[in-house]
Amino acid sequence: MAIVELTLEQLRDAIIQLPEPQRRKLLEDIQRLPAPEEARAAAQRVRGTFRMPARQRKRMSALLAKGNNGTLTAEESRALDALVDQFERKTLDMACALTRSGKSS
Repeated sequence: MAIVELTLEQLRDAIIQLPEPQRRKLLEDIQRLPAPEEARAAAQRVRGTFRMPARQRKRMSALLAKGNNGTLTAEESRALDALVDQFERKTLDMACALTRSGKSS
């Protein structure tokens, strides 16, 4: 997936070009977003549900350190890839859960 970074001015210009109903809906959606403190508190409440076990976190940290030092073997690289995939899935699952809980509020 391609990522596009916009400046605030570019974002403002793009929003101005939206048809009025879409602009209004965007503003309503933004106003319904939780405050940063609320979002942080919600994430802290569910984090344990989606957190990797301590042993896997420790193993991933050790493998990342070896990778940074350039001493990772091919087998360790595959193990690290699997742990990173698992971490990313859990992070996505947590984000989806937070999104669902935000919509039901």
